[in-house]
Amino acid sequence: MDRIVIVDNLKDIRENMNKNIGVNAILNTIRSCMALLFPLITYPYAARVLGVANLGKINYGNSIVVYFSLIAALGINVNFQRFYN
Repeated sequence: MDRIVIVDNLKDIRENMNKNIGVNAILNTIRSCMALLFPLITYPYAARVLGVANLGKINYGNSIVVYFSLIAALGINVNFQRFYN
């Protein structure tokens, strides 16, 4: 009797996992499309509203943040390898 219940539970888990994989694939596709479309819509608007000089200041600040993020990401991998090995 317990074996039948376990097998039924496994079947339910597999069916739910297949549904979840399909939903995740669709949501991932939507996210990828939005990541392409959102900048195409917002960048021209931001450029028109902010103007050339202010947009250049924002891009310069963004480049500095990206450099610091790159340096921080290099150190994180080393620390995790040391911690888990």
